[in-house]
Amino acid sequence: MGENSAEKITSQLVVCPNCLEENEPYQHFCKNCGAPLSPISTVGPLERTLSDGFMYRQAVSGRRKLIVVIGIWIMFLPTFIFSLYLLVLFLISYFDGLLEQIGLAIGTLILGLVSFTILFRTTKNHLIARRKDLEERHGDKETG
Repeated sequence: MGENSAEKITSQLVVCPNCLEENEPYQHFCKNCGAPLSPISTVGPLERTLSDGFMYRQAVSGRRKLIVVIGIWIMFLPTFIFSLYLLVLFLISYFDGLLEQIGLAIGTLILGLVSFTILFRTTKNHLIARRKDLEERHGDKETG
């Protein structure tokens, strides 16, 4: 009976699709990498924020497919352009209500910097991975 209960516990563990770590059956996020494991991880407001954060971390780190890079550009380029537009408007109306304008300009600048950073890192990682793939293929052709 002891072996059966041990087998039941092991068979109920959930394996993370991202890092292959074994997790408890009712855990919503992986204890190793933070990947969402259950449908509940995208329903609640806090859980949704954690799931989105995992997605953005995955997009800006490591090797990504071109479709992911395009998706990130579609999501963040309008935000970046809009923040630049607002920053220009704030700088044009510099002398009217200076304190309010400075606070809004700083917020807009932060929004623009975050958007630019995500766009830059995602694109850079994709291009580096693509170059490595081309170098590996070129090296295989020379040795083959």
